[in-house]
Amino acid sequence: MSHIIILDSYVANLIAAGEVVDRPASAIKEMLENSIDAGATSITAEIKNGGTTFMRITDNGSGIESADLPLAIKRHATSKIRTEADLNSIATLGFRGEALAAIASVSKLRIMSKVRENKFGAQLTVDNGDIISVDTIGCPDGTTIICEELFAAVPARRKFLKSDRAETAAAAAVVEKIALSHPEVSIKFITDGTLRFQTAGDGRLYDAIYAVLGRDFAKKLIPVDYTTAGITVSGFVGDPSTSRGNRNLQNFFINGRYVKCRTAAAALENAFDSYIPHERFPSCVLMIKMMPAFVDVNVHPAKLEVKFSDDRAIFDAVFCAVKNALIRDIDRPELKFAATAKTADDVRARNAFVPVYDRLNDTDGDPKPTEKISLEELEGVFSGKAAGTADAPSPAALKSEIKTDEYKTVTISSLDSERLAAPPAGQPLDFLSGGENIVTSASIPHIDYKASEKVSSEPVPQPAAPSEPIKAEESPLATPPFYRILGTAFNCYIFVELSDRVLVVDQHAAHERIIFETMKENMRSSDPPSQIMLLPIPVPLTTEEAAALEANKAEIMSIGFSWKIDTAARCADMLSYPAQLESEAAAAQIVK
Repeated sequence: MSHIIILDSYVANLIAAGEVVDRPASAIKEMLENSIDAGATSITAEIKNGGTTFMRITDNGSGIESADLPLAIKRHATSKIRTEADLNSIATLGFRGEALAAIASVSKLRIMSKVRENKFGAQLTVDNGDIISVDTIGCPDGTTIICEELFAAVPARRKFLKSDRAETAAAAAVVEKIALSHPEVSIKFITDGTLRFQTAGDGRLYDAIYAVLGRDFAKKLIPVDYTTAGITVSGFVGDPSTSRGNRNLQNFFINGRYVKCRTAAAALENAFDSYIPHERFPSCVLMIKMMPAFVDVNVHPAKLEVKFSDDRAIFDAVFCAVKNALIRDIDRPELKFAATAKTADDVRARNAFVPVYDRLNDTDGDPKPTEKISLEELEGVFSGKAAGTADAPSPAALKSEIKTDEYKTVTISSLDSERLAAPPAGQPLDFLSGGENIVTSASIPHIDYKASEKVSSEPVPQPAAPSEPIKAEESPLATPPFYRILGTAFNCYIFVELSDRVLVVDQHAAHERIIFETMKENMRSSDPPSQIMLLPIPVPLTTEEAAALEANKAEIMSIGFSWKIDTAARCADMLSYPAQLESEAAAAQIVK
């Protein structure tokens, strides 16, 4: 008995539809691209309930002949390519002939279209892939597509959709990308009867950015225009103040198609390397135009990724375009170094490592004023010869005095020689005493790194010995390893001697990890501690970030956040945040 069968056309269409249309935003994207390919100069997109119950796309394009309407919903039926050679230079947004077929197979679809030369138009009615009727009607020039009850006949697909608000945000993000990619087309977007935005269609990219991304972002743009090796890069990049903690505001368009281009993103970030911190990402709206034969757009089901015949040429074009724009528009102050005398304070502040014994408070009274030393004298010290003398002083005559604002002067030569002597083999180095006070994981004191870093010279009290020995099988920490805090560097790193190795602890990262673990515990609590704002803090969000925020609302609120989305202002008003965070850090974290 044969176990291999050929699926019927209905099941095959459902499978194919899942590759092209996985949510309302995908259907919106495909229909808008068809309208642009038809030469439309004005397009209206309208959705209700996130697009699950109603979507309507109206354009003034070339229209579809009544005889071609039944063919329009067939798989691989297209008017954009004819032969194999056409695939080598695709100049249209669509070309596979799968979009309308996929949408028609999972929804109730009506297509009303009229060609300018005809007196009447035609209407095609389809119910989940089955053609119901083709009627002659009166309608304006162009095409109107109405899609209702998406995935109603495919419950397995519909149950994976997000909330209406999240689906609306996803659809809005798609329409925004289409509007930015073609500023010569006037695009109006309506959600649940409310106008979200409308572009002028005057061909000016700046006007489209102003209408889609807002006035605040548009005011901080730097123009870009560069051509090399047949590649033209034009558009705008945001100034360094518009950098973000993610790449959501990086928009790249290859020949009018929005793509996620890693090569262009890497070039953009390299150009901004010395202008913004490394953990931040620049924003942009860049148009890259090149010969269609040098780019392959048929490598991704949703056509969001492309392949170039020469990645290096794309990288160089984007990098040079952005770097030249930054150099031209951003003035950097001239650095001037004044020849001033260096003091011991300066040397001490710039010392890479601060040992523990150098911070002991073993003298009484105020520290003595430190004499100023010149660079020439320092060079003499390091080279073994003091400045202005014929012979270098003996080692016994040199006393290294190191001082900070918080610690008293310690003369290294005055320390007990036994304390600086090498410890016996097998024993760790103890800077605090002659070996009497051993710091263990149980006795190490708590250090508040936001307060003074002053270390007391008093011995650390030892924990009381347990009345009964702890068995190894009862506790994995029965024999904790000994460790010493050797010192700090750059007010950031802590050096810890542990057995036969040295650990370097980033105290800022450790503090962030403590906050992270605390917030994880808050998620298990029904009432996490949070700080309620007297006045809400507006947090700017892109459409994708607003969609992600709504999609993960329950998890984020369980940490201690609460907010209200302001669609008109393109931001979220933060009402409360976790008590462990500062307000500015909370605003940054909610975006991440």
